[in-house]
This record gives sequence, C-alpha cells and structure tokens, in this order.
Amino acid sequence: MGEIAKETIKVLEQYSPNEKVDILHWATNLTFETIGRIGFGYNFHLLDDRNAEVHPFIDAMSYCLKTSIQRFSQASFMKRLPLERNRRFDRSVKLMHTMRISVIKL
Repeated sequence: MGEIAKETIKVLEQYSPNEKVDILHWATNLTFETIGRIGFGYNFHLLDDRNAEVHPFIDAMSYCLKTSIQRFSQASFMKRLPLERNRRFDRSVKLMHTMRISVIKL
C-alpha cells in the first residue's frame, strides 16, 4: 500500500497550488487501485499520470449504477427496446463480466 500512497502523492504533486483538484475523482482512483492491486493483483493504471484515462471498467460501472435507478422504475418492455441507452447498458454489463473473469480467476 505504501507504493500506492507514493503514486497518489506523485500525481497530486502535478497540480499547481492554485489549481482545483477533483478529490472525488482521485478518491475513486485511489480506491480502485487499492482494491485492484491488493485484492486481485490488477493495476488499473489510474495513478500513472494526472491525465490518465478513466478505466473502461469504472466507466461501465458508473454508467450502470446511474442507469439502474432509472431502469428499476421503467416498464420491462422499455429495457428491451433497441435504444442506445439499452445497448450501452448491455455492453457495460458485458464488459464488467469479462473483466471480472479475467481479473478474478475462479
């Protein structure tokens, strides 16, 4: 965990004192890196650089969490319509399952 802390400090030092830092974003990155590395030996590479891309797994999970609330209150047929939001939800779920299989080797 010491390595993760060092990387977090290194990334945050890339900001000038006058710049705003999105703490929620970095807390999320730190959390995923900690769980990924310590729990599963998986590096999301979220602490490589302050401009690191959002990992596809995190993007998919965020989208599914936001969308699930809406989907819960929808009629069942709405979830089966050929709408982009339904396709994106299905792609996101598939991506998360695929990552789970590759990261957590059962």
